[in-house]
Amino acid sequence: MNVTAPGGGPCTGIRKKAKPAGQRNRKGPAKPAEPFWHESLDTAIKDRLKEKGIRTTSGTIDVALDDARVKLGTHGYASVAHADGIIGEGKFVCGVDGTATFTWEHCISYDEASASWVSDAQKATLLPSTLSLSDAQVIPVGPDETAETLWGEGKANPKEALDANGFLMRRVVLTPRRRY
Repeated sequence: MNVTAPGGGPCTGIRKKAKPAGQRNRKGPAKPAEPFWHESLDTAIKDRLKEKGIRTTSGTIDVALDDARVKLGTHGYASVAHADGIIGEGKFVCGVDGTATFTWEHCISYDEASASWVSDAQKATLLPSTLSLSDAQVIPVGPDETAETLWGEGKANPKEALDANGFLMRRVVLTPRRRY
């Protein structure tokens, strides 16, 4: 074969055949899917979540508790966005009774004076330390709710502060995108 484009020339060597789509990037048998953490909840708690319209179709449960929007994710990951311009991230444990206890490892808040997000461990005390998924005040996050609708417009994007302060999250997402 001869390539006639600029920089081209004769091509030689062994051409590998492409592997069928099902064999690409496979390194052994597929791993069995891990059950979602919330599958271990009592049936009554699962029924209560369903009644309230809280989605459990993924490994994450997103709930609203007063001014806080809490994400309970896989492998004990938790994050929170608060209406007072506070973002937290850490771990949670949840019993079969639906009571979750949080440890907030990272916390930033919006400083109006400097118009920036700053590390603020003291603000973590304003974040929920526990919640019960069966409590009446624990409700689903609104489907169209965003960080801006929660804490108001005009705040800088927290992306750089999240990265600088060791957060795993790269942006604030209150609810997963709906797939139709």
